[in-house]
Amino acid sequence: MTLALATLTFRECSRRSLPYVVGLTLIFIVLASRLFLAFTFGHEREESLNLAISGVFLAGFLVAAFQGTALIRRDLERGTLALLMTKPIGLVQYLSGRLAGLFGVSCLSGAIVALGAAFSLVLIEDRRTADLGWLEVFAASARALPPVLVLCSAALAVSALASRALAPVALLAIFLAGSLAGPTGAGSLLPDFALFSLDANASAPGSLALLYALVFSSLFLVLAYIFLALRALRPG
Repeated sequence: MTLALATLTFRECSRRSLPYVVGLTLIFIVLASRLFLAFTFGHEREESLNLAISGVFLAGFLVAAFQGTALIRRDLERGTLALLMTKPIGLVQYLSGRLAGLFGVSCLSGAIVALGAAFSLVLIEDRRTADLGWLEVFAASARALPPVLVLCSAALAVSALASRALAPVALLAIFLAGSLAGPTGAGSLLPDFALFSLDANASAPGSLALLYALVFSSLFLVLAYIFLALRALRPG
């Protein structure tokens, strides 16, 4: 049932234009940014890869913010969730399926950006970036996927609690608060996105960073589960 719901979520989101509009828009930005490579003074290769990484991350963030934050809320408003609960599927399976499908669509939008970046950096070669290969561009772009997974799960949590209008704002607030507060103090309760090293010069995200992403993804799914369980206990 989880796989079936993940497939359904992916089809539902991928039929909408947002992932493709976001991907194509960011491709245009990446292509246009090549005009400014002459001003990077010997760092063209790193800046080009940074643009690809940032583009993939931004694509995932926008898909999570404008599609992920509406998934559960739409199911609640339409009564789809109540109908699903009459089937042999629990909240854990429901949330896992929704997360897998949403993350898949985020990866699809990010892949469009990565493909465009690879095209601009490999096929439109110049002396500053001629040593870049397709695999290197895609490997660098994959750095953005762990934090995108965290954002997708956070989108489901806020979708279970906030309205459609407020949920994207809440997701942006989680991202900004976690990034600015850091891993200490109040920020320890929020994911610190700086730990994912979205930089071409940084070392590749290690196992601890990936574990960090899985922990916070699970935490947000638990919060979504609690919000939905409390909602189900309300009279009427």
